[in-house]
Amino acid sequence: MTYCPTLDMDRKFNYQNGRYLTCSKDGFINYWNLDMVNEKTCIAKLPPGKIAANARVLDMVCMPDVSVVCVCSILRDLRFYDTAARKFELRVMVTDITWPITCLNYSFSQNIEEDSKLIMGDTAGSVFIMVFNSKERGPFTQKPGIDVTTMKFESIVKGEHKQFSVLQFVNVHSDSVCQVQLNATNTFFSCATTPHASLLLCDVTRVRKPYVFNVPGLGILVLPMTKIFIYW
Repeated sequence: MTYCPTLDMDRKFNYQNGRYLTCSKDGFINYWNLDMVNEKTCIAKLPPGKIAANARVLDMVCMPDVSVVCVCSILRDLRFYDTAARKFELRVMVTDITWPITCLNYSFSQNIEEDSKLIMGDTAGSVFIMVFNSKERGPFTQKPGIDVTTMKFESIVKGEHKQFSVLQFVNVHSDSVCQVQLNATNTFFSCATTPHASLLLCDVTRVRKPYVFNVPGLGILVLPMTKIFIYW
């Protein structure tokens, strides 16, 4: 479940006119108003010809500056759905990610000149940040004659798709990443249910040395990321 506020003309959040979104494991996404009344139900469909069996959705995130909802699934993919003008259409699909993405988080600036960032953690303990510019909806603008743009994750990493770039933090945890969050100070948090590198605080630019927190004898780690305050 997540909250998706609308944006004013100055790209500020308008929390008085947002929607709650819930997503089931089988890809049914429900929109709820502020009174928790269901407004519509959408399905995170795969492109025609793709087998949808066992395509369990693992996480969802809203990207309000480009009017997109992104989901990740057990199929090792990222699917970006265009929600402009009350649509819900698959616009961009990233495939062949090395390991399934388990968690997503999104950050963008009020200044449209600054890049937007989608941060994700995978089952191998790695963290990736996809960077793009959101001017005119960036890579999510519908192209004439092309309903869905498909690209392989490896080709994005190699720089073959100029609208995206990827920052990699490989195997920073020894187990699946449970949660990630990117903040305004250009740092990110990530956590995993492991006794070593249970929580990581890392500088995106790699200028500062990462802070690693270990929790010996860890069984289950639950970290409410929005309530963590670390001054650096």
